[in-house]
Amino acid sequence: MSNPQLQMRRANLDQLPPLAIPNGFTIRTYQNGDDILWEDLTERTLGFRLDFAKDIKASPFFKPERIFFICHGSEPIATAIAWCLKDDPDTTGYVHMVGADARFKGNGLGYQVSLATLHQMALENKQSVVLNTDDFRLPAIAIYLRLGFEPEMTHESHRPRWEEIYTKLEAWHG
Repeated sequence: MSNPQLQMRRANLDQLPPLAIPNGFTIRTYQNGDDILWEDLTERTLGFRLDFAKDIKASPFFKPERIFFICHGSEPIATAIAWCLKDDPDTTGYVHMVGADARFKGNGLGYQVSLATLHQMALENKQSVVLNTDDFRLPAIAIYLRLGFEPEMTHESHRPRWEEIYTKLEAWHG
């Protein structure tokens, strides 16, 4: 049996830094017709494909203003969703489906699109935010830590896995 995903939490949405989309890029939210663009982008950046209509749009949590795209020209190259936690949709936000095109690595797009979801959740008066991630997503974990998320130890496997991640991050950042 495989280990469950890692969990992280940002305890509040106070003192969020402002968005700073790099020159040459724009940020926008979902527009009608973006379904295939989102499916293609998440498949390219996350390695699996979901059906937007079934997996996102059909959810009671779907709102166009919760789905963010960073674009290069008209091409969406990063995405993230300001979702809700099923068990506590009124007070706890959930950062969902974050992906950024590797061709544009080094521009801070993953950070900015994730930050956009936090700003949206603050507008919705969420009190805290959670996310799930995988051990191998070191660049994403580094972003989440910079955004004020902290590991939550909700499974016996989490502590040793986080110790290994911190060791790798320290070596990675040198």
